[in-house]
Amino acid sequence: MSYVTNATDWLSNSITSQAKSLIATFYELADSKVEDAGDRLATEVFSNQATFISSSGTFNGTAEISKCREGAWSSVTSRRHSISKGFAATQRMGTSSKTELVLLGSVHMELVNGKSFDSPFAAQTIMGSSTQRLTAPRIDFLEVFSVSGQFSDRRFIGHILMHFPVGKITASGDSEYGIGILVIGSSAAGDLRYMIGVAGRLG
Repeated sequence: MSYVTNATDWLSNSITSQAKSLIATFYELADSKVEDAGDRLATEVFSNQATFISSSGTFNGTAEISKCREGAWSSVTSRRHSISKGFAATQRMGTSSKTELVLLGSVHMELVNGKSFDSPFAAQTIMGSSTQRLTAPRIDFLEVFSVSGQFSDRRFIGHILMHFPVGKITASGDSEYGIGILVIGSSAAGDLRYMIGVAGRLG
């Protein structure tokens, strides 16, 4: 099993083994320094007309996504992503289907200046298999939300909630040990439930 997902709590039965494997492949390639990582992401992970939004920019289609790893190692010597939770809702349309997922995880990064840190992230993913020829799933849309130096934990939560469809929010926790937020929303694929947990002080 991949190091990316070996400790993942999958909270939706609709997430198939193929989808889990595709998610693992995406992050393994993102963590890899192989020269063809961008090309493999574009051809093995994303669909031809996919959109990928990350801190490096927005990439549309195979040609742009194939270049998304350019400069990825200019200030970073290593990355290691792990997914802690995965939630999904699936919409079936005849012989095709679309699955919308929310992924929560963390990444450990070591920098060229010798420093290292762990950062939480969330990702919104729409995965589909829309043709009879292509039965294996591919990612049609992926947007990553992560904490950087400009975001506090509280601002990170707000940034996530602005982008995900929200119907109801309940929160628990305190300023000493962190806060857990349960979001019940509605998406194009149906009802979607997910939790955002931020550890540490929110002072």
